[in-house]
Amino acid sequence: MDTVDQKIDALDLGASMRVELGMLLRQARLKQQKEIGDVAKRLILSPSQLLNLEAGTMDSFHHERRYVHALKGYLFYLGLSRDLIINDKLQLLETASLQAVASSASGVARLYKAGHGPAPVDAKTQKQRILIVAGTVAAIFGIVVLALIVGGGWLSGSENSEAEQALVSDSDKTVATAGSASQDAVVSAASPSAQAAQAATVAATSTGAEGKVPEPSAATASPALASAANQVPTPAPTPAAPASSVAVDQPATGTTSNPFENLKSTTLRIVFVGECWASLITTDGRRNERIFQAGQSIDVELDRVASLTIGNSPQAKLQVGSKPLDVAKSGAVTGNVARLNQAILQKLAKQ
Repeated sequence: MDTVDQKIDALDLGASMRVELGMLLRQARLKQQKEIGDVAKRLILSPSQLLNLEAGTMDSFHHERRYVHALKGYLFYLGLSRDLIINDKLQLLETASLQAVASSASGVARLYKAGHGPAPVDAKTQKQRILIVAGTVAAIFGIVVLALIVGGGWLSGSENSEAEQALVSDSDKTVATAGSASQDAVVSAASPSAQAAQAATVAATSTGAEGKVPEPSAATASPALASAANQVPTPAPTPAAPASSVAVDQPATGTTSNPFENLKSTTLRIVFVGECWASLITTDGRRNERIFQAGQSIDVELDRVASLTIGNSPQAKLQVGSKPLDVAKSGAVTGNVARLNQAILQKLAKQ
């Protein structure tokens, strides 16, 4: 009975909070003279979903958590998220939503789907996982056996290395013979001095093969031979390869000594002095999420920041205009992860 009463109370409280927040949303939208279609495009929602938010119903939402997420975005877009009373009502709605879902058997499964805990694994799923692991191990074993077979074939191929070396030496001799024949043909068409130089080269080669050094003769010591012997071919210059350029994100303005120099009073600059993971979501729904290296930075207008999450936050420096922001004093740092929003950043900028 207590569980049923708690579920009824949670449902009543949640419905009451939805109606109150919906009335506040409608009043703020009409006061700001915004049309349903324009707001829907900005929040990436359908007009019927916006009307449901203002009426306090969830007919156009497939899940209650999705409804709460869209409600938060609508409050932030209209500038109502800074109101402490509205934040208290939103917190009551979230608490009532969790209590109502968790108090029923089907609600437990919905909580698992919403990311509030790991879903229990049934026997069928466990069996499938075991089969997948066994198949992976068998595949790895097959790859190892195939590698051993291929390696054995490579080792057996090394027995023919001597025959291959003999074939290579014979081919070298054939190439050398062809080269000598081509040299003879070139010398026969050249001048007499070149023929004398070629004859001296052939004689030196044949004598050197027997281990004797030939003595120079008067017939071979001609000026043409001396000049031919002193000529050394000059290798052609090799063009230098163009240096590859590496694109590195640098601060838009400022110098290395002061990365916050010439910063506008309305601009938030995030300078990374070490490796950090950062996720920036702006009010128009755009997301910039990746790993930043030391020396890289992000510039964004302060009033366009919807959400900012920084991992390894001690390695990130934030400043708006000439005002440094001390993230450690924001109360939004868990471990080394800082989770900031528009209200927290505005508060840090005014301190």
